[in-house]
Amino acid sequence: MKTKKTFVIIVLAILLCHTFVPFSSHAEDYPPADFTTKRMNNDEAVRKMIDLALGYNTVYVNGTVGQQLSDDLIEYTYNKSDGNKDRANENKALVPYHYYAFDCSGIVKALLLWEWDGDNYNYNPNEDVNQDTLRDLCTSTSTSFVSYDAIMPGEFLYKAGHCGIYIGNGYAVECTPIWNNGVQITKVVLDHENQSDFSEPATEWDKHGLLPFISYVYDTIEPQSNNKLQLDKRVYNPGEQIQVTLKGLNSSEYADAYVSIYMAGFPNYQNGYLNNWCYVNTGDHTVSKSAPKSIETVYLDAASYILDERQPLTGGTYKVVLFAGTSGGVLAEVEFEICDPKINEAVYADGWIEVRISGHIEEDAWVGLYSKELNANPSSSNPSLAWHYALPEVTNRKIFYGSYRYTRIRFDVSKLNLTNLKDYKIILFIDDNYQQVSDRNIAVIAHTAMYI
Repeated sequence: MKTKKTFVIIVLAILLCHTFVPFSSHAEDYPPADFTTKRMNNDEAVRKMIDLALGYNTVYVNGTVGQQLSDDLIEYTYNKSDGNKDRANENKALVPYHYYAFDCSGIVKALLLWEWDGDNYNYNPNEDVNQDTLRDLCTSTSTSFVSYDAIMPGEFLYKAGHCGIYIGNGYAVECTPIWNNGVQITKVVLDHENQSDFSEPATEWDKHGLLPFISYVYDTIEPQSNNKLQLDKRVYNPGEQIQVTLKGLNSSEYADAYVSIYMAGFPNYQNGYLNNWCYVNTGDHTVSKSAPKSIETVYLDAASYILDERQPLTGGTYKVVLFAGTSGGVLAEVEFEICDPKINEAVYADGWIEVRISGHIEEDAWVGLYSKELNANPSSSNPSLAWHYALPEVTNRKIFYGSYRYTRIRFDVSKLNLTNLKDYKIILFIDDNYQQVSDRNIAVIAHTAMYI
């Protein structure tokens, strides 16, 4: 009997390991560590960090990399640190509310290496390194924090036993048990400042550097070599205004020059045409009749006008091209990216569904509840079971790095008598029609959601 009991304990321990920590002890079963292949650029890295800080309920648990918080996970990680022991009861109180557990290096690995999105991620134990190893992997490291201009958005931040990611304009994302106990946005303290000078959470860091698996580019497009065309940002939300600055045009170029938006990757401009253009001397075109604010600045918007119907651009890479009149050639071109809005979370509790959306949405955007089988192809003849406009309870935040909008909505589905929520999903539509941009399976929690 003693032998059987021991065997059962061992089996349970193995099951706990594989259930609550998403990896096997056999690292050889996974791809070798690869820290040199670029996984994303720094703009995308920053957006992922902001999404995590604002779009999800998170809590700090040492030794975790984005697992959903549970009693068993708390038990499994109990002995990993004294802090885990001290906060165990506090963390258990959060279990019914759909929280995700991270530690400081966990957010870097989960989001920037393993494509964590709340539901899935590609864990690789060979890449499961701590903050010290991540520090050692960095290039162009510096101990200087003289000004924020000297730190690239997306840079790795380090202090003894802790790390974070710089997101621009003096702010970072870090996961810490202090302040809000979880993933949060905090101020970066410069060399001439003290932590006590700030009324908001602020951290003094020792070092910053470039992660080898991130491609770093400036947050504003650098002018082309001919210095004739520059955009105000590199990443835009669908439909957002694009400011185009023109420099060094001579009188003949300026007279008939115009700028136009195309899809990137098309060598022939006719193929990537989106009918979004503007004369540089007047600002007039078929879309906007407003004149430019100055002779050097014109405005487009991140949308296409095929058949004169405005459609916000979907996620991807595009370019603004400057032409020297209808008979002239290309004077300059620069690329930019569109960041699609997406559903970060959709949770059900006590007859209510709460949806969190990141990215720009317009007034007629809406979300619908659909059965995965019965409503597989949403349309006017195949309507949603319930729906809600996405903006009535909008929270707009200018988040430290470019433009960012975060939205939370909540609507009552108690009268629908829904049975198995796994059979349903939430779909986000970008307009007052059926143009889908994102969908999310519904997570069921024990009680009404509690948000940080």
